[in-house]
Amino acid sequence: MRVRKNIFLTGFSGSGKTSIGKLIAEKLGYLYFDIDKLIEERENLSINNIFSKKGEEYFRTIEKRFWKEYVN
Repeated sequence: MRVRKNIFLTGFSGSGKTSIGKLIAEKLGYLYFDIDKLIEERENLSINNIFSKKGEEYFRTIEKRFWKEYVN
């Protein structure tokens, strides 16, 4: 049985997480998920607009739900 480990990239906006994440996923044959993009699509708002209109607490709640849904 092959055990696969997840790789999580965190960091500031514009630090290269998306670019590096896609390269790593391609090289290792992993699926690539951008949680922020998935949240934006489902909420129909940009992350900046979610923060300004609904607040950081709301965003973090949604973010945790996505982590549970896509990582577990």
